Amino acid sequence: MTVVGFAGMTHLGLVSAAGIASKGFKTVCYDADSALVAELKAGRLPVFEPQLDDLVRDNSARLTFSAAIGDLGPCDVVYVAPDIPTDAEGRSDVAVIHALIERIVPALNPSAVLAKRTVTVMSSGGNEPVSDEGKDGHSIFAY
Repeated sequence: MTVVGFAGMTHLGLVSAAGIASKGFKTVCYDADSALVAELKAGRLPVFEPQLDDLVRDNSARLTFSAAIGDLGPCDVVYVAPDIPTDAEGRSDVAVIHALIERIVPALNPSAVLAKRTVTVMSSGGNEPVSDEGKDGHSIFAY
């Protein structure tokens, strides 16, 4: 069975990971913040969405929360899903995405596909590679 990973366990990553797990997929939920991961493991979620607590609890057998980047290694697909800081003028700092990609790629298996789960305001949300070459042989898609 396909193993799906999410890098970034704030609003976007957590909600998406819970949804994927509810469809029956083993889901690895990575965040570098070990305190956040400890809270998630204890069932204390950093965001509110209706029924999200229930979704996470009901799918806990398929959700693995981890601050160990190597736990993304077995994943077939990894969604890069951090929340992106936006300033008062609506500009997004996408450096967060690029830094996260740089950190996680060395931990991935060579056939893993990276999907950039966040697109910024006024950008294309199409399924296009972020770069022609990808990163270390991985295909990276934004959608």
